[in-house]
Parts: sequence; structure tokens; C-alpha cells
Amino acid sequence: MIRLRDSIPTVRPAAESLLLVVLICFAQIGCGQRASIATPKSDMFSPISVRLHPVFTKVSHWENTPAADGLDVFVELTDAFGDQTKAAGSFVFDLYSYDPRSPDARGSRAFQPWLAPVVSIEQQREHYDRTSRAYRFQLIATGVRLDRPYVLGVSFTPTGGTGRVFGQLILQQSGG
Repeated sequence: MIRLRDSIPTVRPAAESLLLVVLICFAQIGCGQRASIATPKSDMFSPISVRLHPVFTKVSHWENTPAADGLDVFVELTDAFGDQTKAAGSFVFDLYSYDPRSPDARGSRAFQPWLAPVVSIEQQREHYDRTSRAYRFQLIATGVRLDRPYVLGVSFTPTGGTGRVFGQLILQQSGG
């Protein structure tokens, strides 16, 4: 007659402890690898640069008048992969007169800075243009002239305040 107790092999306490340590080590190594693959670093998709689009950003007139009404601005944010991306935060735009003698071409400030937040879903939908994959802003600047060059500066501060990026573009108008 076989008793139940006789059919179960006995394990020595030292061997049992070693087996337990080995299993725990394998479990930790396996879990750690899966966690790093499944959850990429979120800062890889944070903007690392900002660019004012040189073709579409210009002094514009939206009304049916010969005078300019403001600036039509297209801004691209780029992530660590070099891809255009979206981000929650605030843009600040500065317009300066053009001074070719200045090291960065900025002369005197032409207008007060514009603050353009894109922190809510509504603001993202209002300003993000899917076709150009850039943010679009119409900045009212009564008195800006079509026949003068300007320097447009932009800074973007992500929500949370870390990783501020800057860009600049010289606006050369063709006149009229």
C-alpha cells in the first residue's frame, strides 16, 4: 500500500531556499525587461526644438484693405526622433525690427509679445493644423508693414515649465 506521504519527494531546506532565490531572480529580470519595453520614456516625445515655418509664416492682411493686419504664423515642434509633435504648453511670440548689423538680426521691439497657450483640448483643436502638422496662429499687429523686414522670435514652454525651446525667423516681404 502506498501512502500519500511516501509519494511526495522531500526537498532539503538548503536546496529549497536556493530554488526560491533563483526563481525570484528570474522573475525580477523578466519583469524588468518587459517593463522597459512596454513603457517607453515619455520625454522622447517631448519637444526639443521649435521652428517657424519659413514658407507659410508671413505678414498678412485678412481684411480687404491694402494695409497689413498682422502675422500668419506656422510653428512646428520637433521631438527627439526629428518628427513633428504636439505638446501642451505656451508659445510666446516677439516681433522685432530687422537690423542686419546686430549679431542675431534683432533690432528694436516692434510690438508687445503675444502669448498663445495650447493647454486644453479646445486650444489644441483650434490651433493645430493637421495638414501642415504645425500650430497656426493669426497674430493681430495693426501697423505692421508689408514693405519692411522683421525678425519673429518664438519660445515654447511645455506645461510643467521644463524644456523651454526657442526659434527665430527673418521675415523678408516681397512688398504689396
